[in-house]
Amino acid sequence: MNWRGLALGTTAALGGLAAYADDLPSDAEGPRWYASIGAGADWVGVDAVGVALPLCGGLGLAPCTPDTSASTGWAAFASVGMSITDYLRIEGELGHRNATLGDRGDITNTTLMLNALVDAAITDSVSFSFGGGLGIDWITTEQLPPHPFNTTTYTSSFAYQAIAEVSCAVSENIDLTLTYRYLDTNGTNDLYADAAIAGGGTAVVRVDDVSASTISVGLRFAL
Repeated sequence: MNWRGLALGTTAALGGLAAYADDLPSDAEGPRWYASIGAGADWVGVDAVGVALPLCGGLGLAPCTPDTSASTGWAAFASVGMSITDYLRIEGELGHRNATLGDRGDITNTTLMLNALVDAAITDSVSFSFGGGLGIDWITTEQLPPHPFNTTTYTSSFAYQAIAEVSCAVSENIDLTLTYRYLDTNGTNDLYADAAIAGGGTAVVRVDDVSASTISVGLRFAL
């Protein structure tokens, strides 16, 4: 993957959002700070290949395809941001996602992102926001002991995400939010994990790509 081109393209897209919002009329008195929290469900997508199979794979006694599907997990987020205009926000976001890979160990994503979002009012109390972010994803996998292989279970990688959000004002300073995020992290630098085998047993898989879709409910507080 051309990381330089991807980073430049994503940066250009965020810059385009900022330019779009800057062209919209605004009656804001100035920047306004806010903080938000949220939690919800996480669906992880993993691209992985088996690199160490149990005896059944060598003898052909049973199907030995590793199960690299991930269970529905959970996610939590916290952010601090600033409304630059009535239509444009920027924020720093800390996120944590957790799921179980192939009915074996956990896979977790801890992210630190810089987001830009454009707000569009639907009614006086309801608004829709869209945008994206760039940042770092720290990925950890769990291998169940005892484990005969010396493999890497922790790495960090460049990450990017798309965001769509609906918010509703519940008081003058508090909004209720419903947020969808799509996170993609490529180039996991030879990260390994355990995965279940059909018919029983455990294989080691190399994780080549991790993505995540999350839906969360949260609160945003004016500071």
